[in-house]
Amino acid sequence: MTGLLDPGPELLSHPGDFTVVGGFATLWERVAAELKDVRCGVRVTAVRRRAGGVRVHTDSGPVEADDVVLAVAPDRFLPALDATDEERDLTARIRSNAYHTTLAAASGLPEDGFYFLAAHTTSRATAGHCVSYHHRYPGSQVRTFYSYGRPDDVTALLREDVTALGGHLEEVRLRREWAFMPHFGSADLADGALDRLDALQGRDHTWFVGGLPAFELVECTVAHAQDLARRHFPPAPGTLTRRAHGPALNEEERQT
Repeated sequence: MTGLLDPGPELLSHPGDFTVVGGFATLWERVAAELKDVRCGVRVTAVRRRAGGVRVHTDSGPVEADDVVLAVAPDRFLPALDATDEERDLTARIRSNAYHTTLAAASGLPEDGFYFLAAHTTSRATAGHCVSYHHRYPGSQVRTFYSYGRPDDVTALLREDVTALGGHLEEVRLRREWAFMPHFGSADLADGALDRLDALQGRDHTWFVGGLPAFELVECTVAHAQDLARRHFPPAPGTLTRRAHGPALNEEERQT
């Protein structure tokens, strides 16, 4: 996101905006390819923590682990967790924003950038209307549109917004509603909610990463997770890390 909003190199140490060749999901597919046991589309039914580690019960069988790392907001995961009183109290204080991502083909709109609709970002009266969109790939009419709130029909409002911009909404490909940007309210922050969450790190073999402790941007959540891993999960003595000793990236990998 910072690369999209700032054309200078100050924030990310390189000029201009960027995207991932082949789509953003390819980044996580390459990360997953290096892991030993990745299960997609699996329902987690329960997490049971004990002195010797953690057992995660899923509809594809149990997983035994030394620790569990929760990369989703705790309130989304609470029904499956054998939560402590402290975890339940903190979880009850979490707030989130109703958020919609719509992938659609639209013609007649500005391209090659991330655009904000200023009229829809400053008033609650415009809830449900598009607040921004991203045209990511040259030569494609597909754009990603973003809106907040709980309107009756997000697509109808999006059609109005695109028309008002002088464009035409051709086809909606996908729409997803999210509990976006988990956070604590001002009073809970003043009372030390984030400090309490940080104090839970590692307790009962449980670690918390993601948007709640880090802020809801990819760069922020990755940086927070990497810092937590460096501080609490150091490599075993004699282990070679890929970053320091792995093979050099080829030209395609550098561009990607």
